[in-house]
Amino acid sequence: MSQSINDVFNLPFGGDLEELIDGEKNICIVGLFGKSDGQEKSKGLCFNQLLKSPVFKAKYVGQASMSDEEDECYIECYYDSSSCVLYLHLVSVFDAAMFCQLGKRTEQCLSQMEGHLFWKDQEFDYARALIFMFTVCHIVVLSHPKTTFDTSYVQLFRALENTREKQIPLVAMEMTDLPISKEWQAVGRMCLPRLLFVFQKNDLPTEELIGSRVDGKQIRGKVKKLNTVQKVQQNLEDQIFRILRKSRVLTNNLNHCLFSVPANQAFVYIASGSEPEQTPMDVLTSSFRGDLKTEDFDEGLLELGVPDNPTIPVFIDSLPTLTTNRESHSFKSFLQQHIDIILNGKGFEDSLVRGTSAAHFEFPTLRNWIKVADMMYELYMYPPEESKLYEEFESLQTVLDVDMRFSEGRCAKVLPIASRTYQDNASSHYTSIVHENKFAQALKVYSQHARGPAYELFARKLEQECDAFWENGRQLCEVISLTGHHCILKLHLLPDEEHPPEQQPTLPEMPHTNNNRTPCACNCGKTIGHRDDPFDLKVANYDFFQDLEEKCCSKLQHILFPVYAPRRVSQTSPDPEKVTPSETETVEEEARTTEETEEMDKTAEKSKVNLDTQGDAPFFSPPLSLGQSGNDGNVLASHDSQARSMVTMDILSGSESIIPASKGSNMPRQLSTGFLQGMTCSASHPGLLPKYSSWSLVCHGKGNLYSHSKGLDHPGFLREMNFLLPWDIPIPKGSKMDVNWPEPEKASGRRGGRNRERKTQRDSFRAYIGLEYECPRGHRFIHQGPEKISKPQGGTGGPKEGGNKLVTSDMLLHVPCTCRTTKPPLGQLIRAFIVTPEAPLYVQLNPRVRPGAHPCPVFYPECGEDSITLTKNSFWVLRFPYVYVTEAEPIYPPTDNQPVHGAKLSRGMFLVSLNPPKT
Repeated sequence: MSQSINDVFNLPFGGDLEELIDGEKNICIVGLFGKSDGQEKSKGLCFNQLLKSPVFKAKYVGQASMSDEEDECYIECYYDSSSCVLYLHLVSVFDAAMFCQLGKRTEQCLSQMEGHLFWKDQEFDYARALIFMFTVCHIVVLSHPKTTFDTSYVQLFRALENTREKQIPLVAMEMTDLPISKEWQAVGRMCLPRLLFVFQKNDLPTEELIGSRVDGKQIRGKVKKLNTVQKVQQNLEDQIFRILRKSRVLTNNLNHCLFSVPANQAFVYIASGSEPEQTPMDVLTSSFRGDLKTEDFDEGLLELGVPDNPTIPVFIDSLPTLTTNRESHSFKSFLQQHIDIILNGKGFEDSLVRGTSAAHFEFPTLRNWIKVADMMYELYMYPPEESKLYEEFESLQTVLDVDMRFSEGRCAKVLPIASRTYQDNASSHYTSIVHENKFAQALKVYSQHARGPAYELFARKLEQECDAFWENGRQLCEVISLTGHHCILKLHLLPDEEHPPEQQPTLPEMPHTNNNRTPCACNCGKTIGHRDDPFDLKVANYDFFQDLEEKCCSKLQHILFPVYAPRRVSQTSPDPEKVTPSETETVEEEARTTEETEEMDKTAEKSKVNLDTQGDAPFFSPPLSLGQSGNDGNVLASHDSQARSMVTMDILSGSESIIPASKGSNMPRQLSTGFLQGMTCSASHPGLLPKYSSWSLVCHGKGNLYSHSKGLDHPGFLREMNFLLPWDIPIPKGSKMDVNWPEPEKASGRRGGRNRERKTQRDSFRAYIGLEYECPRGHRFIHQGPEKISKPQGGTGGPKEGGNKLVTSDMLLHVPCTCRTTKPPLGQLIRAFIVTPEAPLYVQLNPRVRPGAHPCPVFYPECGEDSITLTKNSFWVLRFPYVYVTEAEPIYPPTDNQPVHGAKLSRGMFLVSLNPPKT
């Protein structure tokens, strides 16, 4: 420690103070603060002339950036043991080199407020360091680059003094255990410091010699110039003193002042001369011209902060002017007269009124001063956040930040105006889009008048006020229905759902609605009901049609698609703890699904009725491809496969997985416990089935229930658009049907009292098919093919075109309805009608629907990849889903009355097989 105390080091001191050399000597403390100019000049170089040593190095603007661990504001210290003077140099953001380094560390994307707060934090650290300097120094030197007094110091000095006085009791408590006098502890500082002013350059013209022939004239010219500088210094002293007195920084009671100025001594120093800035190279070259003496050259290098015998030129500026015979006007002589007063043990007698008692003065030892300085530096620069001292510093920061206070006042005045702009003409409840548009309008009004760093702070307050106004009973429920329309009610909760406790007393409970009510037929198509726009998949594709079945088609034969049913655990099963999730469901899951299981069991009982008098029952058969050409009419049938039962099948297990819900989806995120959350499609989890089917397949009865001359006897069809299309299924060549039909032994009949055999040559069998579309206005129509709607030629009888296009073409899922010529509504594919022939040819159904453009998944019934084999001579109706929902989100229909060409029913839905359904 004895070695480092003679070097430049930073506060706090720390270390073993017992090893200090001259620790018991009384010392004088001189502090330096202020600003340096932007030409890479360091104000600390002025101390080098006093010390005759390059103690304080110059700080370059182009130096390497400091590390993140370094302080932006710190105090350099140097103890001159020969003169018993300790020098403190405050480095802050007002030094050009430090300012540039902080600029490099600052993020480029800072907003106006963030940038303002960053630099104000640096200035706040500077202000706290100044309070420390005025507390622990005898003499404080203010350095300024120009010959003008910066009046911004007035506000700073007043704020520092007010803060210091409020902190005196708090500081006194912290100084209780320090080896200092009671007077020092009571006033919180060792003396009233004296403030001196140093101006680094003057604005006077360059020194000119008067005459050149006589030395005396030259001397008289220099004296004249020196007198001019002294006059300027005196005028500056008078101006500074008047400003400080008028602003009450200096008062008659010096004990309540931050500092004092001498009454009968010079306290302003102006560097004589204003020649261009010099570098070490300038000093070297001037020595070759003989302009300087040897001692002047050495002293100039010391002032520049350059060590003796420099090996390379270091470009740095000098502060004091390098001239000859300047001892009478030098910074050393100016400062030394004030230092001598302290070293003589005398206090400053700077009282402005005669008879006033002198301020307290201490001449401490180096050891004691270091203990006090360490404690007070930590107290001022790093105060605890919960302490009263920290609160006082926060008040100081508010006082110093004039820009912020002005900006806050301006923005606070504009804020109510912008808030009223938002609230004007506000509806009783509206969507978030309207809310955002109204807020943007209010923000525009705010931006026209708000100014300063508080702009962003009050802009956030405006946003909070607008949000609070909207959320106070004006929020519209924005849950989107499965058809793409949002709920029109105020924000509410759904009945019979668990809600957070904080929402229960504030929001009402009611179901979603948007008053969008459309007609829709039942599963078989004979009864029309009116449905509300659905917000739930089960309500849309299952519950609505189940309610209509009680009025119409409950007694018809149904083919039930396999759905999920919980597997019950037998009473003789092993230990439940050893049963894996793939083998059983928990008791809670069984209880939750009891009601749904009973409902499905009732529906399954209805399907046990035979479908025709021949005892044929519907089965799921394997998928077949129809290899049908327009020339030979061959029908290719695929191999047999094991048929599936028509009754509801159980799912043994399902892997548990989290099903994500995308933005805007009505499907909540749930834990899949063996059943499918959405509908069966190409993107759904394999092996999982939904709890209910979104498809329906019913049989009206015999095929003769349909009359080709009259069409479908169902309500809601547009005029002459209720006819199915004839589909002639060719007899495969080489099959047993490629002979006379019916067989001779079965074609006999009585005519004229006599049996007569008749042979009929056939090459095809006729079936009738049709795809029905429903528009939102309740109109129904049969679509003939990809181009046009089915309509009979001549206005009588069924259509003349066949149904081959339905078999071999992709059909759009949405087509325009003919009920309106301009902007017609879109009809959606909702049913397929099939009248099977009375022949050993069996029609199969393999529906594959892509409800949107690629990459939308393909939806199909729960039978999976298998086709559905229909019985012969029967009238079947396949009802398609009303909405299509994956496990993640719904697929919304088009909203601009323009069909999506990617939304289609893929060709290959109608197939033919030679294999009858198996019982």
